[in-house]
Amino acid sequence: MATDRQRKVFVLGVPRLAGVASADWLDTLPNLADYDDILVSSRSLNEILSRFNSEVTESQSDHKVFDENLLQRLTELKERLANIAEMLTRVLATGGTVTAIVPPYITVAYYQGDGPSPRFILSHMWQPVKIGQIDEPGDTLERVKQPLQPYFKMVKKWSHVFSSKLELGRLGDRIVNSELSGSPVASVQKLATDRQGNAVGLLIEAYHGGLNNQPTHRLSGPFTVLVPPTEISDEEAIDILLQERYGIRVALTEPEWITAVPAPGETELREMIGTAESELASATSHLTELGAELSKARSPLRVLYEQHMALQDACEDLFNRVGIATKPSPVSDEFMLEFGHLEVLVEVTGTKRSASLRDLSQLYKDIGSFLSQEDRAVKGLLVVNVWIGVQPDKRIPPDHRPFPENVVDFATKQGIALLDTRDLYRAYEASHEGTLKAMDFFDLLMATAGVVTVASSPASA
Repeated sequence: MATDRQRKVFVLGVPRLAGVASADWLDTLPNLADYDDILVSSRSLNEILSRFNSEVTESQSDHKVFDENLLQRLTELKERLANIAEMLTRVLATGGTVTAIVPPYITVAYYQGDGPSPRFILSHMWQPVKIGQIDEPGDTLERVKQPLQPYFKMVKKWSHVFSSKLELGRLGDRIVNSELSGSPVASVQKLATDRQGNAVGLLIEAYHGGLNNQPTHRLSGPFTVLVPPTEISDEEAIDILLQERYGIRVALTEPEWITAVPAPGETELREMIGTAESELASATSHLTELGAELSKARSPLRVLYEQHMALQDACEDLFNRVGIATKPSPVSDEFMLEFGHLEVLVEVTGTKRSASLRDLSQLYKDIGSFLSQEDRAVKGLLVVNVWIGVQPDKRIPPDHRPFPENVVDFATKQGIALLDTRDLYRAYEASHEGTLKAMDFFDLLMATAGVVTVASSPASA
């Protein structure tokens, strides 16, 4: 088990402990076999079974239980206890420890359907080793081993003792040791006894049975059972065991009535907390607004890395930010620029290389379709995000030329403007800083046949 790391501890039966993993019997449980040490309080399990007994009494008539929902819950509880027993058995078989606070056993007996014999749920069904109990009330301890003395100071009386005659059962079936001959045998130690020598605290381990079936080699971790405390709650008892055995101190749950008892200075502190919470809420709201503004401010950068429809949306947004209106194209799924009575038909594309004649071909066709459909000529603009994947300031000719000569020649002859998205972004920067007007940028696009060049703004240069 754990040697070079901190041991993992889990508490079953006392939920919501601060400082240690814990859950109640009907809670969703982790795989307990992943833990090194398990502490168990079965008092709350007894309470669950007592409630089931009451439900069975109300539902049962002529040895039959008619409530199907109740039968289902009884079956699920029985399966849950068997699963817990299996997980705890695996903990012990791999050298872990299980320590349990065990009240008197109780039984739920119920009939299902027309079956002649009752079915049973026993409060010890979760145990990896079945420990017998004997009704033997007492109030005087004769001997207590040192590690458990703080615990047994809180035990003033008991109604039962534990039998030291037992079989390993499930744990014995689980253990397999191919290196030694013989079979597992139980080693039993009385950790605390009454005046008659009866055990009120018992430790059981599995050993390999050697000559005459005497223990020779330990095969499991210890399974410890203790009678319940009388002077403190099980929650407080678990706290004692955690401190003594593992040096863990849990934060015990405050009782409900304690909330009505004010502490000195509490009112002022609560007012300060309220003020701080209000200020925090306001600051959080402001931070959210600033985050949204930051995202909006950085949105134009998308023209430098996006492609496909995302690039088209980013370019259209940037033209709008510059002050140039856009509208849907009547001949494609792209858009048009509109300034006054003038229009420009736009084609947007992204590529991991230089622009090509293929990129121009669709725009050239769209210009022809526009003339045929609208009976008027239109200016064409190819907007390209070239060399996607290369940092914008590293896209330098000749290795990263945006527009090859054949593309420039064809565009120039056809009166088509070519716009690198880096120049579109420069136009946005200049517009944002007030050094470029929308009309001037639009005029530049209209007047250019070939590559459009936008000078860097002074602030970004």
